[in-house]
Amino acid sequence: MKYTFTLMNERDAREIQTWQYQEPYTMYSLAPASKMLAENDDTEKR
Repeated sequence: MKYTFTLMNERDAREIQTWQYQEPYTMYSLAPASKMLAENDDTEKR
């Protein structure tokens, strides 16, 4: 089996962000981008 690695672009990142996992793997599901950005903004203000 041959693997090919490429740089992630914004389109790829947005697609991955929509992936949702079922139990027992829900910890790997990402929060919506708006929530993640809001949390990041809050962290930068500290």
